[in-house]
Amino acid sequence: LGENFVDTDGLCCIFDGKIVPAIWISSSTIICYITPFTFGSIEVRVSNNFGVDVSTFNSIQVIPPVELIKFHPKMAHVDGGVVITVHLRNLQDESNVECIFGTVRVRAVVFEGHVKCVSPVHKSGTFDFSVVADNNVAKNSETFEFLETPVIASIHPLIGYTSSEIPIEVKGSNLVSYDSCILKSEWWPFGLQVVAATAESLTTSVRCIIPPLEDKRLGEIEIGLESVKFGLPRIMSDANFSYIEDPILDEVIPPFGIEDGGTLVTILGLFSKIFSPSFCKFGDVIVKADFINETRLACFAPKQRVSTTALRISTNDISFPESYLDFEYVTPSEILSMHPSAGPAEGGTNVFVSTNNAKQSPFMGCLFGSVFAPGNIVDINTLLCVSPPAMIDDHVKVSITFNGFDFSRNHLNFTYVPTPIVTNIIPRSGSKTGGTMVNISVSNYLLVKENVSVFCSFGGSLVEGINLNNTTVGCISPPQPKNSENRVRTSLVYEHSVDSHIATGPYFTFSDGLNVTSVNPSMGSSRGGTNVHVQANLLEPSSKLSCNFVGVAVTPALYVSTNSIHCKSPPSKIIGETLIEISSMDGQIFTSFS
Repeated sequence: LGENFVDTDGLCCIFDGKIVPAIWISSSTIICYITPFTFGSIEVRVSNNFGVDVSTFNSIQVIPPVELIKFHPKMAHVDGGVVITVHLRNLQDESNVECIFGTVRVRAVVFEGHVKCVSPVHKSGTFDFSVVADNNVAKNSETFEFLETPVIASIHPLIGYTSSEIPIEVKGSNLVSYDSCILKSEWWPFGLQVVAATAESLTTSVRCIIPPLEDKRLGEIEIGLESVKFGLPRIMSDANFSYIEDPILDEVIPPFGIEDGGTLVTILGLFSKIFSPSFCKFGDVIVKADFINETRLACFAPKQRVSTTALRISTNDISFPESYLDFEYVTPSEILSMHPSAGPAEGGTNVFVSTNNAKQSPFMGCLFGSVFAPGNIVDINTLLCVSPPAMIDDHVKVSITFNGFDFSRNHLNFTYVPTPIVTNIIPRSGSKTGGTMVNISVSNYLLVKENVSVFCSFGGSLVEGINLNNTTVGCISPPQPKNSENRVRTSLVYEHSVDSHIATGPYFTFSDGLNVTSVNPSMGSSRGGTNVHVQANLLEPSSKLSCNFVGVAVTPALYVSTNSIHCKSPPSKIIGETLIEISSMDGQIFTSFS
């Protein structure tokens, strides 16, 4: 700027003696482009005639150009507000500086030799970044990235234990630039703890490990994300993480299950009130659990090989405390045989089931149709169950279990039949020493074709019966039981049902025996035909009585009273004495007298 500038070919600027052509703008303004100089003060003059006549001089300072060295962070969110620190070379303290984000300029401030500016609101993407100082664009330029606003959608898990490290995953969107988790609580110095991510962050998730608490404090902490590397603003989650006490494990019911999996397992112990959701871990396999109450959890065992494995529980599917209970996987049981295969409808039959894999437990038993009956192991691979009363079906499927939940792979059929009813017995008395043949008439007797043994009960004393026909069973009376009454009830009992039977049939009388007290006359002709009057005791009315003249012949007897019968002597070739016995016509001897 000056006076008397003339628009001629000789108009020029002279920088320390070097002539540079000038561009005339007006008589008071021209433009000259400075040639390279060393940095420092130089004299500037103007001439209208190639330097012949020159003006007085003025001095200007030649300074090095501003150069962009680095800046941080190199990204920001589209909603702006991130402070960018820029390092420049050759910046003058009094310079006016602007940061340029693509085409958007923002005012910058010089602070302690650095430039600071705030990222503007901008659309997402990568754009050129540069700095202008005193209208001079700095040497070098970089790129700057605008990111979509990050959002934390969830944190998993939200509950963990004070005694162990807890891997957590923070999920959301636009999280790729966050490399650390922030744990915010008054428990730590300065109120927070920074935990580096365990793996490279993804757009949708960041993984970190929350450390254990040495002082075992219980309560909540705030969780957020930090961008240590990129310097982006911290973001916090709306959900808090809770520390809880380790669970106390007491017992697992049942303590074993089949290798096929699917066993319903109940864990007894002491659990936190917020122990939901819950998880069981069988070895390395994790399954969901149901929180029933503060002392009970339940889950289904997964499929595993036959072995004993550690069962752990947790309120999340990531971190499991060290405490555990043993759970055993076993081979599923199969029924090899069952005896008997039938029993009375009122139940009470002892049923013996042979299996390949018996295992003692308080939960073993048999399932008759839909009715469960507890069982006991009576030898290495035999389970004994007592049949329950029949429900509706006469034929039911029987399966077995040793843990109360897993039943045998196969089943066998059990038949319920009506209880036999004794309608009559002949005779109704016999010797106390036993041996009387008794015919028992019975109704509802349907087991002839079931190949199941039947027993006759005389006041609880059992003897095996003989199937005479579909309505009659023959039994030999047993000796009179000790301390029992002479007159006892009779009944018919199926095999293996003897423990539950109750005798309800006709009475049978145990007597001291038939004693012949006199014979009148005591002698007769060898030709026979003598009317013999026999005195005896405890006789029953019968048309089948006879007098057995031992060694001679048996003749029919006429019943007179309970202590008297009449009979005729037979012809005899024997002259002398013989025995007279009271017997049945079929030869069964009741008693004798000589």
